[in-house]
Amino acid sequence: MPETKQTLFKMEAEAEAKVTWNRETIPKVLKIVSTRLAQRDLISLLLVSPWLHRTLVSHPSLWLVLDFSEMGNAGNRLVAALSLPRYRHVKHIKLEFAQDIEDNHLELLKSKGAFVNALFDWARVLGFITSYFSY
Repeated sequence: MPETKQTLFKMEAEAEAKVTWNRETIPKVLKIVSTRLAQRDLISLLLVSPWLHRTLVSHPSLWLVLDFSEMGNAGNRLVAALSLPRYRHVKHIKLEFAQDIEDNHLELLKSKGAFVNALFDWARVLGFITSYFSY
């Protein structure tokens, strides 16, 4: 009987240590690592565990950049993203090689105040295309 209590106590201590690790250590490490990871990798991490999800969702730097590089239907995705409150303070929108962007999508960017950085990326893409195809 005393061995059962010891085993139970040991299991409870291990479970408590795991919860403490998930609650305290993982968020601290993730805040350091998240500054070096690409946005797509960070978004993939949202699915790993509830502790990572809570940490990343509350991390404001994740929501400062929208990356639509090489995506199809990027214009509609952009409109949908900018309608969400978490993207109110977007600083940079990447549209390199994005497809299906129309004038009305760029007008929406302009009205939201995010037009300058997005236009810079878009102009860089157009500059690349122009220089690539000019003889």
